[in-house]
Amino acid sequence: MKFNRRAFIKSSSLITAGLFLPANKLIAALQEDLDNMKTLRNNVGIYTERGGTIGWYISDDAVVVIDSQFPDTANNFISLLMDMTHNKIDVVINTHHHRDHTSGNVSFNKICDTFVANENTVTLQKKFYGGNESDDTQIYASVTFKDKWSTKIGNENIIAEHLWAAHTGCDSFIHFENANIVHLGDLIFNNVYPFIDRPGWANIQGWINYLEEISKRFDNDTIFIFGHGASVYGGKNDLSKMKDYLSTLLDFINKNIKEGKSKEEIEGLNFLPGYEYLNDSGTNRLKNNLSAAYEELISD
Repeated sequence: MKFNRRAFIKSSSLITAGLFLPANKLIAALQEDLDNMKTLRNNVGIYTERGGTIGWYISDDAVVVIDSQFPDTANNFISLLMDMTHNKIDVVINTHHHRDHTSGNVSFNKICDTFVANENTVTLQKKFYGGNESDDTQIYASVTFKDKWSTKIGNENIIAEHLWAAHTGCDSFIHFENANIVHLGDLIFNNVYPFIDRPGWANIQGWINYLEEISKRFDNDTIFIFGHGASVYGGKNDLSKMKDYLSTLLDFINKNIKEGKSKEEIEGLNFLPGYEYLNDSGTNRLKNNLSAAYEELISD
């Protein structure tokens, strides 16, 4: 990827400011744009800034984008993307409804005609973030699917598929067949506490089953893109780690329920056995996980 005009302007400003900045901070700032955009394989890559990881595919005559973060970060991504291609974006696919994966749709609206998502994504996006009919801050999928959607764009066969409720009730994974790369959206929170969206129809056991099924379908050469984490791409072993975390969570809460602990007592626990190394960082994610597991087990 060439060093684009936006990055050049930024670097020029930083070099001037560098007279007053420590060298390590200057170098880090200069690298920021380049580090955000990374090619993984076969013209498929990722963009990270704030929110869920954006996936992208670029060929000589086609562009596909997976998830859109927020309007401001989407604009930053588009600026970098336009330095790599002058093609209009063929399709934006949303992995699920959460605002850090869909709010940026509005930034793509003038350069992309087709937005794709599982049908539940639109339902939940409207429920939690939609305003009235004149609200132009939300762009919803124009093409929806129940179980599976596929297309051939450029040199890639692209398949979007929804199995079961997991992190939400609308999670989809997107497979770039020729590149053997799969964007998992928020089915993976890599080495961080996940967010379990009970109001958004999450189901932990469904999530476990989902990860087991994906692990069966793909091989050890598959690159998986993750929505969030210390690293936002990896292999099948990362799916196993996530599945093991969720299984441990359900088993631990089930044990506490059988011991007669109340929901309040369970929510007050400050650890999950074997996962003490995870940092909650003031997000209350651990409490969210404990509460979600309790509610799911009690309702079964």
